[in-house]
Amino acid sequence: MKFDKKSKFLVPVLLLLVLVIIGSVAGYALGKYRADVVMTGNFTTSSRLVESFKLQATRSGAGTSEEAADEICLLPGTDLEMQFNIAGKTAVRSYLYVEVTGEHDSSMLADGWRRLDGVAGKHGGAVYAYETVLDGSKEDLNVEILRSGLTMDAETGFSELSFCGYLLQITTEAERGSDQARMTFVNKFPQG
Repeated sequence: MKFDKKSKFLVPVLLLLVLVIIGSVAGYALGKYRADVVMTGNFTTSSRLVESFKLQATRSGAGTSEEAADEICLLPGTDLEMQFNIAGKTAVRSYLYVEVTGEHDSSMLADGWRRLDGVAGKHGGAVYAYETVLDGSKEDLNVEILRSGLTMDAETGFSELSFCGYLLQITTEAERGSDQARMTFVNKFPQG
């Protein structure tokens, strides 16, 4: 008889103990995913540099003007203007480069372009960096590439030129005295 009274008290105590243990484990498991951070407003991130980046060539002369698609021929009596059209530049800091392949003189490039000595682009041409860091302060830009339009003299002819544009994000800060535009390009396109 004594034994039955103890078992009547023992079963509810054990049940209560099991419920307390299960409740603590469940509370810990659910509490693990709670956060004390409260955010207001919206937060978005993007690694996009621009909405649109286009190398535009326009041939004019002899009373006509035409915009080029991928390739344009320079004819005697016409001249060729080239520029980068950048629309929707974001705040991600970046450098603008142009690679010129073919025989050319560095003085034909507009003010603001500086040749990176000892650096070759993907196509083996000379690489020029634009002096201004593009940081999104101006969302839409038109950057002239040539000082004046390219023209061709019918007697001397003209060598084939190719232009390629690059827009690269600045990922590191330059050390004091080093050329950051050069370092950014070489980090992306190692020189061999």
